[in-house]
Amino acid sequence: MKRKGTFLLAVGLSVLSLTPAIAHHSAAAFDQSREVIIAGTITNVRWVNPHVYFTVETVGPNGAALTQEVHAGSVSLLTGLGVSRETLAVGKRVSVRAFPTRRPGARVVLGFELTTEAGELFTLEYAGHSRAVTASPTIAAEGLAGRWLPQRAGFVGYITSVPEHLTAAGQASAADQASYRASVARCDPLVTPPAMLIPMVHVIAVNEDTVSIAVDWVDGERIVHLNASAHPAILEPSLHGHSIARWEGDTLVIDTVGFAPHRSGVIGGVASGLHKHVVERLSLTEDRLHLTYEVTIEDPENLVAPFSFKQLWDHRPDMNAAGEGCDLEVSRRFLDLE
Repeated sequence: MKRKGTFLLAVGLSVLSLTPAIAHHSAAAFDQSREVIIAGTITNVRWVNPHVYFTVETVGPNGAALTQEVHAGSVSLLTGLGVSRETLAVGKRVSVRAFPTRRPGARVVLGFELTTEAGELFTLEYAGHSRAVTASPTIAAEGLAGRWLPQRAGFVGYITSVPEHLTAAGQASAADQASYRASVARCDPLVTPPAMLIPMVHVIAVNEDTVSIAVDWVDGERIVHLNASAHPAILEPSLHGHSIARWEGDTLVIDTVGFAPHRSGVIGGVASGLHKHVVERLSLTEDRLHLTYEVTIEDPENLVAPFSFKQLWDHRPDMNAAGEGCDLEVSRRFLDLE
């Protein structure tokens, strides 16, 4: 069963801290103090959002064959990290670095790095455990229009920046993991700024009156109005809010208000309110191989003060969006891992 929705960022928040090492909704179910190696042949793959699952046939301690399921990132995330269906094709021999489950008897691990028989190294999540490096861009952009991939390190940096800015309400939101898990199970949608920072394919189209920015996720497209000097006096709150923009030289400055409250509107697990205000600045680097994305987020309900963050996006015209929906059955599955 599929429905429109989104992959919420699983970041393992507590009242006073946000753990950057956690990269999946269900990561709390895994012991990240221990690492295991799963080596064998892929026998089954479920290539869906919000998590890809694949099964590896390996050999147990007693020499008998056994199967081990690996819980990885979403199709959209893996696509941005260079992992394809071919990488995880049935019959491929692989070695997976992973964290074991905390549940006795459960045959699933949280995979974070995969090595193929040919020695290729791939990241299976975005939180920084893996040694794999994303390919560097080689084709210069002519302008902001095109396909872009936000850098993984930048997203991790944003995750680690959030906790020190939380109000008491923001901390309470982070601590309320029950409602967060419920929102993940519903495939709730993804919004700015978290959506803009995730290392998934982003497609920008620049027209005379509008700029569209589409993140590789269902309901991931937002429209920015170029010929409006102010927001409407009366706005109906919406998922992506109302965006207007102006050019400052070659820099596009986007101002967005009118966001509907969202369970993860600041970051996965930290809510945002009706007064969220986001200002973004997009500009090409001098070599035109990257885009500099700067964002300032203000949310007086959940943040003690506005704070700003900067990230580089790689120009990747060679990459295509995965275009996958959100599978409700798989999205709910992480609840069973707790």
